[in-house]
Amino acid sequence: MSSDNSPPNERPRRELTALGELSDLWRRIRAFRKRPGSQQGRLLEQLGLPRQEALRVVRWFNESNELPDVGPPQPLPNPCRLGWQPSVLAPVFYGIEEVNPTLGAPARMRILYPSVEGSPDTASVVETCGRYPLVVFLHGQRRYGAPEQFRAWDLLSAQLARSGYVVAIPEIAAADPWAEGNLDVPLVVQVLTWMRSSWQHASVLLPLPATAIVGHSFGALLGARVARQLHGGPFEVAAYVSLSGVWLWWQDTLLPPPLDLEVPTLFTWGTGTSVEVHANLTGPYDHLWQQSSGAKHKVVFRDGEHWDYVPGEYAPGAVRGPCSLVDSVAADFVTTFLSHYVPPERWWLLPEIIPHSLIPPPLDLTQHQEFFVGGHLGGLAAIASAVGCSVTHTWRISPMEQGELTLSGPPAP
Repeated sequence: MSSDNSPPNERPRRELTALGELSDLWRRIRAFRKRPGSQQGRLLEQLGLPRQEALRVVRWFNESNELPDVGPPQPLPNPCRLGWQPSVLAPVFYGIEEVNPTLGAPARMRILYPSVEGSPDTASVVETCGRYPLVVFLHGQRRYGAPEQFRAWDLLSAQLARSGYVVAIPEIAAADPWAEGNLDVPLVVQVLTWMRSSWQHASVLLPLPATAIVGHSFGALLGARVARQLHGGPFEVAAYVSLSGVWLWWQDTLLPPPLDLEVPTLFTWGTGTSVEVHANLTGPYDHLWQQSSGAKHKVVFRDGEHWDYVPGEYAPGAVRGPCSLVDSVAADFVTTFLSHYVPPERWWLLPEIIPHSLIPPPLDLTQHQEFFVGGHLGGLAAIASAVGCSVTHTWRISPMEQGELTLSGPPAP
């Protein structure tokens, strides 16, 4: 392995630019040094410093009284015009692309991604500002008379895209995830392959294993089966989320549920009395949630029902729970969960900034960044004043590291 012995003025432009910008900020260094180390690292990362360099500079700021003479800032060959990489703590807008087999895609799909343009259907992806993890979302069965389910999840997928993720939502059959010949299993693998090799913006994706699978109902069951099947292979996933996966239906089959996952997991469900009784992993079924050997989280909505996550037109006639925030609160928890365990490229300090409770700190934004914030993490912000809403988040990181938090609004009259 060769070492870089070049003089400072021949260092890569990226490093020179970042250090030059830090030199310009020296007059504010006293205030900077008063910040916690995690915040210092986050600010440096936004300037484009590699991780080891950022850690070195943080240590140097806290041990030194002078800055080296690194010369004036140099332009980057591919500058990030936005000025930061989108994340849950610095969101942007989002764009939507629809693809289908006539365009070479393995299925009809909606793809959502970070953008700074106001019209999602024509917005371009934010490039040259860091790469993004890939999230594959798998919908559940379509209710009779409802539009296609792969179009029902814009609230969740848009929030993820605004927070620095690329989300692919393929149209699947969502039938009998435990069936031996289920055609959705190879289709999901094809989606993973196509997104990383053939999608026109594949270069913005973080390399493997920066991939997460999120699913609802039968889609959650399918997602766990795929994640389990891919374990140890080329497309191994880094995190898994089940939104009201009906695991008790799988429990009634001859095959064991594929929940012995070795990655961080998040399970959500409601305590409602309709379809949701098959997703409620409490009491004698708590062992199903406990089965994963990775960090485990569960978010339980009091009186929540199975279709509370999607707009009414996608679940005609479905029983609804009393809380109108289930969709947005669930989206917030999924976003902070993935941000904690599978962060965007330049936000590697997010696991330190976002605690295991998954409640993020207050946003600390520039005036430019504040332009994009509207509605971001709105569920967590609103639940304290929402009548009839209550959600309990329980986490178990290790036998010695666990906790529980309940967020509630005033009781219904």
